[in-house]
Parts: sequence; structure tokens; C-alpha cells
Amino acid sequence: MKPPDETPDYVYNFIKAICPEAPDLYIASFNEEKALIDATELIIQKDKQITTLIKDEADDDTAIRKLALTVLPEKDVNGDTFGVPDIVTIVKTLVRRIKVLERALKISDESLYEHYINMAEQELEQDDDTTDR
Repeated sequence: MKPPDETPDYVYNFIKAICPEAPDLYIASFNEEKALIDATELIIQKDKQITTLIKDEADDDTAIRKLALTVLPEKDVNGDTFGVPDIVTIVKTLVRRIKVLERALKISDESLYEHYINMAEQELEQDDDTTDR
């Protein structure tokens, strides 16, 4: 549908982008100043959402790196002169180490293996309790 004659194309195209389901209804009560105010408010709202998402991701990244530093060397967490590993690489390193430790701990007596696993989990829970304080 063609925009009304008094509606500039760039405004109509913008309205179609932000209101694709009913741009003509919006245009029917069109007021350029109101549209610009609405667009500005929308941009500010989206900017706040993006800023919050980025901050949350950065906080998660920092928390994961702090936790990983308790079991991995500095270079595996924060990198070296060749670069800094991303979070997925850090998690893959942790998982690989867990698998290696599980294989190293495999004991032919399954009940003894379970006993050691339970002891280790209890120790880790106690460590978590003291760390959280």
C-alpha cells in the first residue's frame, strides 16, 4: 500500500519496520512529531535492553572465569600473549579435565568408586558453603 501523500517515504518505511503488522493504521493517525518521539523512545528502550544484556553477559563471563581460576591455570582462563580463551573454550577445558579425572578415579569396585565420588561432592559442597560467606 502506498503511503499518504503527506507522509515522507523514509518515515513510512521506518513505520513499516517498527510496526510491520499495521503500518497503515499508524499512518492513518500519523503525526510526524509523535512518530519521531515514539521512535526515539523505542530506540532508548532497545538501547537499555541491549546494555543490560551486555552487562549480564560480562558479569557471567567474570563469574565463570573466577570459578575456573580455582581449578585451572591462569593461562587457560585469562589467556597469554597469543590471546584470551572464550567462555566455551574454558568450559570445554573444564569438562575435559573432569573426564580425565573420572577415568583416573575409576576403580574396579563400583561401590568404592561411588564412595569416593560422594566424599568429593560433600567436600565441594562444604567448600561452596565457606566460599559463599
